[in-house]
Amino acid sequence: ADQQVWVLHVDAVVLECGGNLYDTVCAAVFAALHNTTLPKVTVTGGEGEPMELEISDDPYDCEPVDISHLPVLITLNKVGNCYVVDTTLEEESCCDARLMVAVDCKGQVCFSRKSGPGGMEAQMAYDMLEKSKSMGQSLITALQTSLGKSNSQGGHAGMGASSNLVGFLG
Repeated sequence: ADQQVWVLHVDAVVLECGGNLYDTVCAAVFAALHNTTLPKVTVTGGEGEPMELEISDDPYDCEPVDISHLPVLITLNKVGNCYVVDTTLEEESCCDARLMVAVDCKGQVCFSRKSGPGGMEAQMAYDMLEKSKSMGQSLITALQTSLGKSNSQGGHAGMGASSNLVGFLG
């Protein structure tokens, strides 16, 4: 069956990096998508007829983006025989290797990548993956809780919601 989807592109501008860049940008994108709404779309036609999309032009007729399966990144940095999470730039410069893991709300690994000049033993890689699963779930829960509190205090940026927040442009 034919299916239509939205394609969203995210541009992130990093003004300063104190370390742990990918995890931080991922959390910011998670929050941004939590507050993103898209116009409602009605599909007509099908079954031999050409399919047509009708996109609502009413700015209040929109739906939130479903981020229920959106993963977060957890980066674990190997230093000697230990690993460290949420490193500063100075700490990152001491790392032998790095394991970046994307984890969803169910604790499932969606992506993993090892980088850096050093190697790691299989048991340490396994331990790091297991730790990233629990940390990813905890981070998603904390983000959802924090974003939920923001919404209940009028901080949702959707077109249909009233907001007491004012941006730097007025």
